[in-house]
Amino acid sequence: MAKGKMAANEATKLRALFWNNLAVAAAATGIIIPLVAFYQTHTSLIGFVYDTPLKDFLRFLMPAVAGVGCAVIARARAAIIIGRMKE
Repeated sequence: MAKGKMAANEATKLRALFWNNLAVAAAATGIIIPLVAFYQTHTSLIGFVYDTPLKDFLRFLMPAVAGVGCAVIARARAAIIIGRMKE
């Protein structure tokens, strides 16, 4: 019986690891893509903030918000899975 519980815990850890890795990838992508886009199109951050209309500014930040949002959801899913581990 103990071996079955250990195998179930390992499978649970692997599922949680998948969601944690997905959270890291979503956060990294959500931060890196807007930064690369910014450096390709603008020379300074202050000029971008002052000269860009709000609509364009929000469109620029949308991938970052989506990436971080997906990361939070994936991390919460991993925490729920870890909470189901058998002792």
